[in-house]
Amino acid sequence: MKNVQERDARALLQPGSESRNYPFWLALELVNNKGYIHGEIVALGALIIAWQCGEQPELLAKWPDRCRVWHRPTEMGLSRAELRKGLEFVPGHMEEGNTNLILRYEPVTATQFEDLWKFMETR
Repeated sequence: MKNVQERDARALLQPGSESRNYPFWLALELVNNKGYIHGEIVALGALIIAWQCGEQPELLAKWPDRCRVWHRPTEMGLSRAELRKGLEFVPGHMEEGNTNLILRYEPVTATQFEDLWKFMETR
């Protein structure tokens, strides 16, 4: 992630705008002190956002499968605890960075997390 931030920082004129397109990915890496594969975490983040918004996550989930991109947490080596920790961290991280995404304003609650995990791992 640090390499992406440094690369993007050279091309952006607004200070602090590095990696604005990847707040979920960055938050997961920061809170878990672990690196993840870009495409996998972005696919996972898109699917979580679609699920949280109720915007046909089942349909969206078919696309990474078709492209053979891992997006289920256990496929990519993301544990249940790491995902939960990341989703708990995301709202504050997004608020600090003034990032306006649904996970900031309508975070995945503990009760919702169980439903999300089941959806992610069993569909």
